[in-house]
Amino acid sequence: MFQELARILRPFRRGFAFYVVCTLLRQGLVVGGGYGFVLLIRTYEHNTLQSVWMALAVLAGYKVLLDGLDQVMGWNFARHVTYPMFRQLSVSVFARLLKLDQAWHQAGSSGARRGEIANGLSKFAQTSESLAREVCPLLATALLSLFLLRSYVGVGFWVGILPAACAVFFWLSYEENRRCVPYREARYQRYASDYSLSIECMEMHADVVRYNQEQRMEAEYRRIHEEIERNGLAEARVQGWFGLGKGLVILGLQVFLLGHWIGLLTAKRLDGAMLVYLFMLSDQLCSSLWGYAGMWSRISEAWEPIKVFLRIGTAGAPVACAAESESLAVPARVGLELREVEFRYRAEEPVLDGLNLSIKAGTKVALLGRTGCGKSTVLNLVGRTYDAHAGMVLVGGRDVREWPVRQLRRMVTSLSQNGGVFFSEATLLDTIRFAKPEASFAEVVRAARLALIHEEIMALQDGYQTRAGEHGKNLSGGQRQRVALAQALLSLDDPEKRVVLLDECTSNLDAETERTVLRNLWPLLEGKTVVIITHRAAAVEGLVDAMVALDGGRVVAPRMTPALGLALSS
Repeated sequence: MFQELARILRPFRRGFAFYVVCTLLRQGLVVGGGYGFVLLIRTYEHNTLQSVWMALAVLAGYKVLLDGLDQVMGWNFARHVTYPMFRQLSVSVFARLLKLDQAWHQAGSSGARRGEIANGLSKFAQTSESLAREVCPLLATALLSLFLLRSYVGVGFWVGILPAACAVFFWLSYEENRRCVPYREARYQRYASDYSLSIECMEMHADVVRYNQEQRMEAEYRRIHEEIERNGLAEARVQGWFGLGKGLVILGLQVFLLGHWIGLLTAKRLDGAMLVYLFMLSDQLCSSLWGYAGMWSRISEAWEPIKVFLRIGTAGAPVACAAESESLAVPARVGLELREVEFRYRAEEPVLDGLNLSIKAGTKVALLGRTGCGKSTVLNLVGRTYDAHAGMVLVGGRDVREWPVRQLRRMVTSLSQNGGVFFSEATLLDTIRFAKPEASFAEVVRAARLALIHEEIMALQDGYQTRAGEHGKNLSGGQRQRVALAQALLSLDDPEKRVVLLDECTSNLDAETERTVLRNLWPLLEGKTVVIITHRAAAVEGLVDAMVALDGGRVVAPRMTPALGLALSS
């Protein structure tokens, strides 16, 4: 994880370095400026009027210099670190999410994941910037303060008082953060629940209202925030007690130094101006200790969401990240075969159990069976949404894992009952041509006509410029399926397409519309290998070459035309 952190920050090292150098220069000016005022007071202490005017002039120039340096540092950091780093992190995380396989995406709530990632990304950027802006100033302040104090403290301070005070102070900081970790982890887990529940309730608002569950959802949301509050207060209680202990350590250190300097003042070994300056230096030294403790606390606070963010970069190699080799030769027609295939979503529940199925190139097969018998899983394995746990899945005579992933997905088109890509800001025109962005308006209309959705689109006030809405929420279930089908039909124009997988893609249509849509679709599938899942065998009667029933992850009832030559076994 720390290697991933270093890799992410490496491109911005020059911006950080420039900021560090400028920070050291600024701290030198701050500490040196204080000593300069002491010298100014001593030089003009017998001429009050001249001393005041000189001090005002020097102070004005000094402030202009510091403010100018601050502006240069802020602009340079924003230009070379803040915004470029946030842009790179956002894009790299987005790209990584697209490459992670379906199993990763289904392992948790999408709402919680989105919240955790957004929070981790924000915390990472803020913490990186905070470290750059605080570590060096605090270090420079402490070192310069100690350097200027060296002639006004005794050996006992260096070998006893200062090391003991620092040791106790940082031990208290460590113990404080250690005891806060359980509360912090619990709090961030509930933040994830907050993201998940709020986003999912908004997405399913109509159903929540339809079943009169608003009060229950509100109560659940309140319970989540009560737990957040309870853990936050427990954490604040720990921080309060340990903060009191650290304050007493700092107070003891300053009392020791002030007592020592009052003794020097009494012995006339320093004057009042120097006493004020030394107290300012001691205050800066103690402030730097508080600064490090606060920074440690903020890093510990941010570490929980940052871990989620960094975990994405170190996630195990998913299917989509398999090494891409040179494209392989693709036969004119591609057959499919599953040999002794086993697959399970959960260890104790096998979905496919030694399935054997061989589909001749260019043939069309319907898969039938009860819900949960493994029909959709077969298509997911062919399209390599998942990999089989045992056995082999062959496409075009090759193990599916031998095909470069991008080439395989150019060769295979899939459409499920909840398929289609619908973005909230996309028009129906852009939605239909999502898989083929360069498609002309005429091509889009052709696909929409074949999917029997063109007339309904034209009846809308804005026609093809109508926005489909998030998940196609502005459309009915049947309209959404037909728009998704038009989207898939347009992708069939790709000459590389060899295999078409249809997973109940017309399940929301009435029988007559379904039959018409499939008959419109079938001429486009000439020469392609087609696997269609349906619960209505009558809809594909006369269209497919074979119907295969699955149960318990195996073939139980094959029906085929005699000349098909389809190999099926249990």
